[in-house]
Amino acid sequence: MRNILLLTESLEPGNFHTGIYNGFRLNNELHVIPILIPRDVDFNFNIYDTMVLNIMKKINIDILFSIQAESISVNTIKKANKLNIKTIIFQVDDPYILDYAPNKKEHIEKLKEYKHIYTTNMESINNQYINLNLSPKFCPFGFDTYYHKNLNLHKIYDVSFVGSSFKRRKDKYIQYLNKTINLFGCNDNLWNHKDRVSYKDMINIVNQSKININFSDQPSYEVSCLKNRVTEVLGCGQFLLTEEFPELDSMFKIGKDLDSFSSLEELKEKISFYLQNDNIRDKIATQGNETANKYSYGNLIENIIKDVT
Repeated sequence: MRNILLLTESLEPGNFHTGIYNGFRLNNELHVIPILIPRDVDFNFNIYDTMVLNIMKKINIDILFSIQAESISVNTIKKANKLNIKTIIFQVDDPYILDYAPNKKEHIEKLKEYKHIYTTNMESINNQYINLNLSPKFCPFGFDTYYHKNLNLHKIYDVSFVGSSFKRRKDKYIQYLNKTINLFGCNDNLWNHKDRVSYKDMINIVNQSKININFSDQPSYEVSCLKNRVTEVLGCGQFLLTEEFPELDSMFKIGKDLDSFSSLEELKEKISFYLQNDNIRDKIATQGNETANKYSYGNLIENIIKDVT
């Protein structure tokens, strides 16, 4: 039995932090100890360092697994390395955290101390990380088999999107399609369902929608990247129409597992096509679910453990 110390900002049911936690729990040879280290607190982050160091002194930790973990210091990572603990970080905000974040210098300093780096952004591997003389590996967002399932619900929405009102997606797509798409979870005047959406509600919406839309932008920057929504929708066995992102071709077959768009006109055309062709849409959703199985968090975590041990 190996002990995993997991540093995570949340254990809210259905989000990717919990998915990773559950991925560890599915392996009977691993014992995972989660520590919550959220950033939206009014006390000094040094408390987190004290907690982590105290656990490492009392328990024989084999692996320290950080999900970004911006709230712990570089000295904590260094001390874990001195204890011969395998230190791993899972980067979920690349390239933003490397290029634009206010704390990018501190975060990069910590990245250089981790023995193993995994990132959800393939372009960062070939750009920012090369410049930092670091060699991360690609690991996509996955889906949590505890939560992301085909619920076989009646379809009450033609087209749905659950997410934020980033400027680029609003300017390029949503302002022209807000009457076509059911928009959930954002207090924006273009959104027709403004209330906060829990992960349980999101999974229900995904299951109740004929077409689920994914936008691939990050806030305020001309960057396209993989979103956790991609694998979660497919993990639910539902149809996804996604804006293109760099990792798309290497993960899925377009037109077989899901479909994609890169312009407003293409998005309009494909929405119209798939609403008129239920059988084609359902066939793609079924195939997409089968392909997505390799991206369950259980499988992703198993691959990481094999890779580092």
